[in-house]
Amino acid sequence: YERFVGAVVADSGLGVPAVELGAIFEPFFSRKTAGLGIGLSLCKRIVAAHYGTLEARNGQTFGVAFEVRLPVGSGHDQCGS
Repeated sequence: YERFVGAVVADSGLGVPAVELGAIFEPFFSRKTAGLGIGLSLCKRIVAAHYGTLEARNGQTFGVAFEVRLPVGSGHDQCGS
């Protein structure tokens, strides 16, 4: 794919510890006591199924940002194709 459309969603929280940033998309990984740890894993799988990417990075001073990128113009993007 040559063209992508993307979106970034960021918060102003504490961010994710650097040692955990690579694990947040793993199934059943959670920092919450009541969390199941499937939300981000499921999101990444759905995006990948559409040939896109989902990445996370800490902000420079605080917070975390999630960026999703999806391909456009594949030739199969019209109804009935």
